[in-house]
Amino acid sequence: MVDRNEILVQLEIEETGKINAAALKRWKDLGTLGWGLEEKIQILDEVISGVWILGDSGGKYGRVVRRFERWLTGCQDILEARAHNEGLEDDELVFLEELDAGWKDDCLVLVRKLESWRDHLKNLGTLDSGSSLAIVVDGCRSLVSGMLTELNVMAQIERDAMSMEAEWIKSMNDDVLDEDTPVAGAIWRSR
Repeated sequence: MVDRNEILVQLEIEETGKINAAALKRWKDLGTLGWGLEEKIQILDEVISGVWILGDSGGKYGRVVRRFERWLTGCQDILEARAHNEGLEDDELVFLEELDAGWKDDCLVLVRKLESWRDHLKNLGTLDSGSSLAIVVDGCRSLVSGMLTELNVMAQIERDAMSMEAEWIKSMNDDVLDEDTPVAGAIWRSR
């Protein structure tokens, strides 16, 4: 039984090797004209290395996500305090604040880089499914696409929060104006 299993494992390894070799050979002729196998491998290496560095806990993408999560937690705390009429801090209202310009600049840089990598990966062509190369390229495409989506969602949440805050401030101002506006009346009636 053990010998039979070893034979099957060896056949599977050989078959996988054939699939991968055939996929690599076909990949050479796919994608952008003028890109040889060497250029495609360099592009794939650049994307994999770049995504790895960005996504690392000390990488720019990780820092952007952590900064957003801290901001979002602060916003949730403020909104919860408002819901319980605890929106005062030392007799002053606490407002939701925009994420700083540095965060937005970092997001722009990341989006440009990720879009460039997405385009490069698209230009590599469609690989035969089932090959190890196709799994790696599809995984990279999925990861880059997911990172872009997450950056867009974070930016949209920030815009929505600021829009909601502007509406809240307007309603608070309207309430104050309604309370302080004197009622018109004849002067001789006021005694």
